[in-house]
Amino acid sequence: MKRDLEYDCNRYRGKPLLAILDQFVLSVALPPTPEQITVLNQAVEKIWGESGEWETMIIKHMGFGNDILMSLKGMWESNQNIAKTNGVSLTPWQFAKMVTDTNFAKHIDQIK
Repeated sequence: MKRDLEYDCNRYRGKPLLAILDQFVLSVALPPTPEQITVLNQAVEKIWGESGEWETMIIKHMGFGNDILMSLKGMWESNQNIAKTNGVSLTPWQFAKMVTDTNFAKHIDQIK
């Protein structure tokens, strides 16, 4: 599956942090390519004015625990099982949007 099949540019207009957080959650199901990692590193540097590995910068600046990626991976696997049990599919993009909207909504407008 291509990463951009369900990308909705209108969702991210004026909300760079939302785009980064969706990518952060998405990465547990669809790891980014080296080229995407370069772009993500540049994006977080632009947002926070500090260079570093994009996932590390998100964890640091959002105040997430170091186990956040492991927790998200567990959520992805659990939600995949729930979807399968219910006879529906849950795409990585649907999962990312759901998790971001449910858990990180209060942070989305912090950075414009």
